[in-house]
Amino acid sequence: MSLTFTIPKFFLFCLNFLLVIIGLALIAVGSWVTADDQGFIDTIQLFSSYNSIELQLYQGTSLLRYFSYAVIIMGGLLVVIAFVGCWGVVIENRGLLIAFTALMIVLVLLEGGAAGAMGGTQSLWKQDYEKSMTVRFESNYRGTFGAFSISEFEDYSLKMDKLMIELECCGLSGYQDFSNTRSRWYLEGRKYSDGTSGDAIKIPPACCKYTSKDFLRSADYGKFQDNIKDKDCVKTTSESNMNVGCLTAVNNKIQQRALPFISIPIVIFLLQIATIGLSIFLICRIKKWDNELYY
Repeated sequence: MSLTFTIPKFFLFCLNFLLVIIGLALIAVGSWVTADDQGFIDTIQLFSSYNSIELQLYQGTSLLRYFSYAVIIMGGLLVVIAFVGCWGVVIENRGLLIAFTALMIVLVLLEGGAAGAMGGTQSLWKQDYEKSMTVRFESNYRGTFGAFSISEFEDYSLKMDKLMIELECCGLSGYQDFSNTRSRWYLEGRKYSDGTSGDAIKIPPACCKYTSKDFLRSADYGKFQDNIKDKDCVKTTSESNMNVGCLTAVNNKIQQRALPFISIPIVIFLLQIATIGLSIFLICRIKKWDNELYY
């Protein structure tokens, strides 16, 4: 057996084995997100600190749920097809390699079609998840700092306040989110530690600018007033980020750090193309040997 067959065979097996591992990892990640998306987000934040705080905005959304389903399906198909490729290489079976090549080409076409469909309908699904985020924000956010004691802080409100302070934004669309008379913040959260309440409170303290954000990272929330630039910010909206919506801030941050997210599917795509090329080469070599044996 020549090196021109052995070396491509070795590389094809290794690439397929790698794709099996990647497929299993995709299934695991997709299942984790489906079962406990908050736990998944918290784990990412644990290892990346506040660099991934924007992920909190997607917790519980249909976008994250559909993403997890797509990842599970892709991972499952990748495992099955790559396993067929591994087995075909090991036993040097031309029929299995042909089946593997055909299936991998179909998978690549499906992935390309799915990416194209997502890009073509971006405005629709973006509008859908932004609407669901807004409804959730209006229904659940009531504020934390200055309005309630630390023992009364609710998890969702605290996470949103951290998000607003870290990304220097205010509400999802801007300060107008807090003028909605039906929102929970408008009904329950318009109060401040100095005794001011009601219409005198324009925005929550999370919309204000801070000299330091270390109190967030150390979870020393009682010191927020020591770091706020303007003590009257909630009443005057001076020294605030009132005109910057968190949806815009999150989108800008994701675009700035999009390379790692884009590179992963590109690498998988290139691995798939490489396996298709190697498989076609081996199919032709095996066919040539079969013809030589026959004649």
